[in-house]
Amino acid sequence: MLKHLPNALLKKMKHLVIWCLRYFNKSKMQQEGTPKYLKFHQGSVRGVAFSPRDRYLFCSGAYDGKVNLYSAQRMELLMCYQISTLGLARNVNAVRFTSDGSRILASTTARRLAVIDVERGEQVMSYDNCFERDIL
Repeated sequence: MLKHLPNALLKKMKHLVIWCLRYFNKSKMQQEGTPKYLKFHQGSVRGVAFSPRDRYLFCSGAYDGKVNLYSAQRMELLMCYQISTLGLARNVNAVRFTSDGSRILASTTARRLAVIDVERGEQVMSYDNCFERDIL
């Protein structure tokens, strides 16, 4: 069980590293515990976002075309959604939660914006050719 909020996340190749930090001086930080490695992507991780609704919930998007949802408290994968366009998997460039935390927005290299429902774990909308470059 984490004693402090997971407030630091590092993207590194095909896995994520998560750890907790707490302040013990105004100018210094002390690491709490050891880093945890989450290895659920086959491609390079390109985006990470924490939920505004649940401080232990976060998502990642990678060049394997997947958007993963995790519990930082239990250090486990909760959901995996494969982004596809016309049957082809697409690389995910960035991920963000909506302001109410109910959905995840994922942008892809195919210029697609996918909207994923967090509770159901399925895509509810998508917009093709809606931007020229990574916007999230």
